[in-house]
Amino acid sequence: MAQFLNWKEMRPYILHGHERAITYLKYSPDGDVFFSASKDFTPTMWRAADGERIGVFNGHSGAVFQLDTTSDTKYLFSASMDSTCHIWDVLTGEIVNVIQLNTPIRCLAVSEGDQYLCLCTMSFAGEAPIFYIYDISNGVESIGDPKLVIKSVVSSHTNIFSLIWTPLNKQIIACDSDGMLHVIDAATGEVVKTIKAHEGSISCLVASYDRTLFATASKDAKAKVFDMFTQEEVCCFATDRPLNGAALSPILNQLVVVGGVEARDVTTTHSQKMESLFYNLASKEEIGRVKGSFGTMNSVQFSPDGRSFITGGEDGYVRLCFFDEEYFTKDGEEEKKLRDIEKLGEQMNE
Repeated sequence: MAQFLNWKEMRPYILHGHERAITYLKYSPDGDVFFSASKDFTPTMWRAADGERIGVFNGHSGAVFQLDTTSDTKYLFSASMDSTCHIWDVLTGEIVNVIQLNTPIRCLAVSEGDQYLCLCTMSFAGEAPIFYIYDISNGVESIGDPKLVIKSVVSSHTNIFSLIWTPLNKQIIACDSDGMLHVIDAATGEVVKTIKAHEGSISCLVASYDRTLFATASKDAKAKVFDMFTQEEVCCFATDRPLNGAALSPILNQLVVVGGVEARDVTTTHSQKMESLFYNLASKEEIGRVKGSFGTMNSVQFSPDGRSFITGGEDGYVRLCFFDEEYFTKDGEEEKKLRDIEKLGEQMNE
């Protein structure tokens, strides 16, 4: 293992703003702020430069599962166990609109160009998850009925945990608790492809910043990277723990994953496995570990400039870590060596 990262030398900002487990983390597109969701009902906004808490968003009456923003960070969207999607004014913290559904909302995503909002409900009380697509291109203050309602993608025994939009908003890709990926035509609601990606539940599905790749993290202790357009597997990384979160670096050929055993088992087993694991996509090797929380880690994100990352987990703390210059220098040298080797191989085959 090439060790580029040394947690003993990395001193994270440890941020306390939640009383219960953190479920999701999200950077704003410009990287100035980031948001955290938690089981304590209150999404929170932080300054990315120093971790200062800017404010909280009060209004939910249930755990908040996922967050997203518009491209200008003017509005924040939150999916909650209370069966609502709240839409917030980021500057004032006020509620701009509330979408009320009949069952808890497990995940959401805003499309390219802030044109559409997709919500997906949980499997609940015998009802299968349902996708709702709303047109938000004319503003979020008055959202009408959904443009499209998509049913029967999975059964009532299966949950959808995350979804992403493909470029040009042509398709939605969703992951489920059976280890499947579902590629859905966003115009018709037709499922155009179903892929058995993992042997366990897929906890996380995340697109790269340039939207050419996406990554999955699974309870089967594996993380995978796929081509966004063909959905073909690019690489697979086997770890020693169930995985809950993943992120792709916007500037380096890297993947970071986090996870751990179920929260109830942390005190008795695998208590040491609370690091963020970093992998190089070209060499397919682990390149380092950064020590994390005191419990299972649920979410991780790179900053848009790739110079820092955030993690959050069952202990309710956010950890904000900044990379030192040695990290960029060493990994850059390693990637150059790999490119030189690939180029030499191409020349020998000519």
